[in-house]
Amino acid sequence: MTGGILPDDVDEIVSRDVNGPVIIYARRLSPPEQRFAIAHAVAHLIFDGDEACIRPGSAGIPANEERADAFAAELLAPLAALRPHVSRWPSSGEDHEIYLDQVDVLASKFGVLSSVIDSQIQRLRVTYNFVSRM
Repeated sequence: MTGGILPDDVDEIVSRDVNGPVIIYARRLSPPEQRFAIAHAVAHLIFDGDEACIRPGSAGIPANEERADAFAAELLAPLAALRPHVSRWPSSGEDHEIYLDQVDVLASKFGVLSSVIDSQIQRLRVTYNFVSRM
């Protein structure tokens, strides 16, 4: 794994050399973005195998990209670890500002982007609502 200068629309590349897979992440990314890009690349290595090695700028298969994003989010901010810290669910009105503050605090705690925490809370909400109805 190494940082590198990549095109603006490429956050990571998965490649191979004689020693095995290599993940190159864009140095221009913030540390939370780098962590996510690396976790995303690991998902491609796990699930996509040799197809994970792509050329910069080539379009990924949307379902594979969604799976890699979900894997990265769960790896970096697992639902089970996140749940005890969630005191607000997304809502409209004044409570939404409190929710956004919570998202920012949790993003800092887990070292990820706020968007990752927001998507994980959305998943958690679906899971929690499903489990609480049983």
